[in-house]
Amino acid sequence: PNPEALGLAYNRLAAALLHLRGEEEALSLLRKEDQLIIAANGEEHPARFHNLVDTSAVLLDTRRFAEASVLLHRALSIAASAGMQGLPATVVAINNLGEAEDGLGRHGEGLSRFDEALAIAERAYGPRHWMAGMLRVNRARALLGAGRLREALVDAERGLGVVEETLPADHDFVGRALHGLGLVRLALCQPARAVPPLTRAHGLLERRGTVHEVAQVRVALAQALWSAGEPSTHVRRLAEDARDSFLAAGARARAEEVGRWLERPRGCAGTTTHPR
Repeated sequence: PNPEALGLAYNRLAAALLHLRGEEEALSLLRKEDQLIIAANGEEHPARFHNLVDTSAVLLDTRRFAEASVLLHRALSIAASAGMQGLPATVVAINNLGEAEDGLGRHGEGLSRFDEALAIAERAYGPRHWMAGMLRVNRARALLGAGRLREALVDAERGLGVVEETLPADHDFVGRALHGLGLVRLALCQPARAVPPLTRAHGLLERRGTVHEVAQVRVALAQALWSAGEPSTHVRRLAEDARDSFLAAGARARAEEVGRWLERPRGCAGTTTHPR
């Protein structure tokens, strides 16, 4: 078969598998597509840039930040060689690298990447585009990880406003933006104000989010509800579901962290762990 057509088929099937939470199968197909691109066009072909960015997105969904970072540096090197620097096509790659850096605990580096991507996106699409909104949401998470809570709140609210204005109400990006705002409210010890966005985020991400996202939002909602005085039975069920999801996804450290919280639930002062 035509290598280009076969590669495209691999890519589309990978996207479908990712939607069904088949991350490992999606990664396998994307790597096969990458091998076809290299065989047909060489390692520096721009088509490989797009493949590496797609693959990095799956790695980010499974919290494999270091692997994603390596691929994204390679992708951006290919983009630079192809004269793509500063173009809108690079926004997702730069954003993904920001997410990888932030997930590795390098919040300052992540913030710099989000700022770079935001400048390109706003120049190309304007500040009220959903992409600019999501970059604000991701910027807020990096600020939260760095302990800059008031700044994080400004970006979380601004980003959510843009995303809700420009995307369908049931879009998974709306769920992610709501989750981000809830995390910031929780870190600011405002559990009653964290519960509404986290409740909405939970409803959306249960249907459309990754396994890790669903587990994370359940933990945050359990912590917010506990701090707001919710009866413990509902809180415990949410946290236990999150722990089981982390275990199923191989995130044993996060599962153990939730288990310790279940043994001795804490109020809002104990809820400022990094959202990723």
